Order: sequence, then C-alpha cells, then structure tokens
Amino acid sequence: MAKKVAVTGATGLIGGHLLKALVERGDEVTVLSRSPLHAKEALPGAGAYIKWDSEKGSEGRDYASGLDAVIHLAATPVMDKRWNEGYKQEILKSRQDGTRMLAGELAESSPKPEVLVTASAIGYYGVSRKDPLTESDHPGMDFLAEVCKLWEGEAQMVEQFGIRRVSLRLGIVLDRKGGALKKMLTPFKFFIGGPLGKGDQGFSWIHIDDVVSIFLKAIDDRKMTGAYNATSPKPLTMKEFASLIGKAMHRPSWLKVPEFALDMVVGEGAYTITNAPVVLPKRLMEMGFKFKFPDAGEALKDIVKKRG
Repeated sequence: MAKKVAVTGATGLIGGHLLKALVERGDEVTVLSRSPLHAKEALPGAGAYIKWDSEKGSEGRDYASGLDAVIHLAATPVMDKRWNEGYKQEILKSRQDGTRMLAGELAESSPKPEVLVTASAIGYYGVSRKDPLTESDHPGMDFLAEVCKLWEGEAQMVEQFGIRRVSLRLGIVLDRKGGALKKMLTPFKFFIGGPLGKGDQGFSWIHIDDVVSIFLKAIDDRKMTGAYNATSPKPLTMKEFASLIGKAMHRPSWLKVPEFALDMVVGEGAYTITNAPVVLPKRLMEMGFKFKFPDAGEALKDIVKKRG
C-alpha cells in the first residue's frame, strides 16, 4: 500500500535516488527543503515541496500530521571544506539542531508518523580501531564520533512519543554522481590514482542502490528499530579498493596520496580518512537483508559502466 513520506535533504547525494524510488513505487512524497523552488526543478515528481530548514523548521504548515514516515537526510557535508572550528560547528549544528527541530515537529503532529528514519555514519565508531566493528561496539572518542552520538541521540527522542526510530550508520556511499567516489575517480582518469594515505586503513563502503533499498526497508519493516550499519558485508582496505578502481577503469593504482596532501585539503578531517575502521552490517545480515552489490568489484563495474 502506498505511503505518505516526507524527506529532508532530498537534493543531496542519497536524496535524489531515494525520492525517485519512492515515487516509482507509488508513494506520496513531500520534500522539505530550504529552497523548495530549486528542489522542485531539480527533483520533479513529489506531491509537495515545503520550505524547511534546520534552524527554523517549517513555515507554520503542519506537514507531519498523517504521514506514515519521515526520512531525515539534511546535513552539512563532512569533507567539502577544510576543517576549522567554524566548519566543525556547522557540521555538528546541522545534525544536532536539525534533528532536534524535526523531532520536535513530529512530536507535536497528530496523528504522528509511524517511523523516523535518519542518516548517521560509521564515524560513530571513531578511528584507529583494528577489529571489525558491529552495532554492539561502543562509540569512539573523536569529533565525528561525538557528532554521530549527538545526532542519533536527538533522533531517539521521538521514541517517547510512540514513533519508531531507525538510524542508518552509512559507510562510504558509492555513486557516480558525487560523494567520495567521484573525487577518487578523477585522478585515476589521468593515470595518477591510488590509495589515500598508507592504504592499510578500513574502507567500509556501500553501493547507492543498496542504500536506497535499506531506507525503503526501514520504512516498511516495523521490526526495524534503533541503529544499523549500512555498509557492504565485504569491507576492504583503502589499498584494496584503489586496486579495484584501477582494474575497473584499466588504470594503474599505485600512486598514493600522502597524508600531508590530504591535510592541506581537509585539515583535521584527514586523520579520519587515513585511520578509518572496518565496519560490518551485522544487524542487516542477521535479518537476512539481500545486498544487490555485496562485492566491491561488481559495484565499481556497475558505476564505471554507468559513467560511460
């Protein structure tokens, strides 16, 4: 049966794919955006486009009443700029304050949505941890880990109002249109590609098609609640992933990007890239979720083929 779903962050990397999937399966979608006119031009097909931002919420319209689900993706990108204290606060506030604002609006709605599904990230687990990590492992101690804890904590508040909550700890999303992979593919195109840093750090990835499927599953399956790692069941090291990019593009993959070069681009954020952990989607595997692209080689072939 068709559902009524509201989506924040629909113009981002995941949102466009997710909106298309929701519309194609017959759901009635409301897009919540800082720029609803721009969102309507970029993403036609939704039933309504409402002005909403993380600081002010919506402009007086009770959009949430009668919804079946709300998907919250809106957040400042983590690696778009070099980290300084101002940008780090922007990263934090967009997640903590935005989720708090949204949760408050859902709490006041009547009838309330059945479920709130929010993005989170595997940054929850911190850095420099060697063993494969699952949802039962404790959070890390660094900046991104703290951001993710606060982010999920704000979402969890809706549970006291009878709203089911699912937080998806996303790995590195592979998509030809943007994100980390698009940036990594460019040097390979010019025969200067390779791993970031030493290459022995974890690379916990997931294909965009599987991301969309997991979000849809979270909407539909009332047994899903709490946090889930949204990563492939076959994580790699950075060096292994770079090698697969080289094979998919028929390019060499040996030229490492040194840590000091990463530091020049993203500052403190470079340490999170070069010391990333290995993460497994234990809860999804236990529930029998079927990944379309569990293998990175096949995922990259699909993406490179679509790039033309």
